[in-house]
Amino acid sequence: MKENKQSNKFGDFLKKSRLTHNTGLKIVSLCFALIFWVYVMDQVNPLMTQTREHIKVELLNQGQLIQNGLILMDQDDYFVDVKIEGRRNDLFEVNSDSIVITADLEGYGKGKSSIPIQAQSTSPDCTIVDLSQKDIKVFLDKLVEIEKSVKLDIKGNPQTGYVKGQLSINPQEILVKGPESYVNSVASLAGVLNLDGFDAGVSKEIPIKPVDNDGNIVKGVELGENYINAHIDIWKGRKVSINPALKGDVKKGYSIVEVKVIPQVMDIQGEKEIIEKINRINTKIIDVSGLTQSTDVRVGLEIPKRVKSQSVETALVKIKVEPLETKIVEVPVQSISFINIPENLDIIDGGMKGEVSIVVEDVESVLDKLTEKDFTLVIDMKDAHAGTNKKIPVTIDSKYDLKTVSIIENRVIIITEDKNAEDNNIDNSDIQNN
Repeated sequence: MKENKQSNKFGDFLKKSRLTHNTGLKIVSLCFALIFWVYVMDQVNPLMTQTREHIKVELLNQGQLIQNGLILMDQDDYFVDVKIEGRRNDLFEVNSDSIVITADLEGYGKGKSSIPIQAQSTSPDCTIVDLSQKDIKVFLDKLVEIEKSVKLDIKGNPQTGYVKGQLSINPQEILVKGPESYVNSVASLAGVLNLDGFDAGVSKEIPIKPVDNDGNIVKGVELGENYINAHIDIWKGRKVSINPALKGDVKKGYSIVEVKVIPQVMDIQGEKEIIEKINRINTKIIDVSGLTQSTDVRVGLEIPKRVKSQSVETALVKIKVEPLETKIVEVPVQSISFINIPENLDIIDGGMKGEVSIVVEDVESVLDKLTEKDFTLVIDMKDAHAGTNKKIPVTIDSKYDLKTVSIIENRVIIITEDKNAEDNNIDNSDIQNN
């Protein structure tokens, strides 16, 4: 009964209320309102598709690559064009920060790979509908560290009379880190040291760069050190003779005729104060004791400390040995020269008749060319007196350095007179007695 009463009250309320008046008109108004809203949404703020160009692709898990001993080659930024759909007013609010484009590098190994691109819009009212490309192409290489040698290129020349000496560099090897293909292409670590005008040692810090076999700089690698310390000595250069150092005597009856050294001179270098005191370099000692024939000996050199030979380390010593022989050379006594004759004396009879016999001992090659003209006989008259009859020794001189020279009779009788005396007769018995 109560429910029926309440229903009747609600019906009476509706009859009396304005809500039930003009119902048809109200329905038509509602339809027009709905149509107008659709029109506004479609024409004033329509659903649209736009393209956002050059959106950067974010690479994920690059740190994981390094932990796996890999590195991304050609690390240029990647970009794509993004087509996005939404209401015009919403699209106005969309910029590059509202679009997240990623490519995940996790799980890929060495070599070429295609990495799928993931796209997401941070605007809830806009949707990404297409991308200019669906993936990116990458090349992953193994990350390595290898020590490479340092090579220093010496340019220019020191002052005239000076030469480049010993070069020292520190360190001699440096660690090169980077992609395996890049590191393997590094032939050396190159630097340049210029010596123009120097006359003393040079110490410098030299920058170095990784280069390939053609001298081109290799990019994309890291060096453990970018500089080296270099020192090069600048030495005084000089030419000196090579002296054969012989010891001992050849066998009796033989003689060394000639000693030749090949080469005869050599270039040495060292500190100026040392080099200027050296005029020759001796060979190692060659023992000729008991030698009876010619011989050639290759021997080392006695190079002083702190002195360098530019090219020669040994010398060839050619020793010519011949047997000794004897030859008698007859020299006319008329060729005797007198020296130191007192002013008051005249020589009247020197017994100067015949020849003086000179006995020479030497090798055949020397004896064959000897003649009487190769000797000079001299008598020194400084002790002569007037009227004396005495034997005065004869000395011999030759233009050759002969082994032994002697005269069979090396004294002659000399008779002199005093230029100022009235009676210069000399008793011949004095001559006979002498």
